[in-house]
Amino acid sequence: MAQIVLDIDDVYYALFLQKIKKLRYIKVIKSTPLPKQRFDFSDLVGKLEWKGNALLEQRKMRDEW
Repeated sequence: MAQIVLDIDDVYYALFLQKIKKLRYIKVIKSTPLPKQRFDFSDLVGKLEWKGNALLEQRKMRDEW
């Protein structure tokens, strides 16, 4: 038997879920949502220390185009 996992919000698909539950070869299981993982990029990111006028530098770069 194959298993397919669908993440369906029953607020929007209530009628669809009612029809699917009537099929005997489909089992609907209500599960709790998984917590969202937050990625840690601290080992990939550095810190830039720059002393200057950012606006003037942006204008210079823009004028180069």
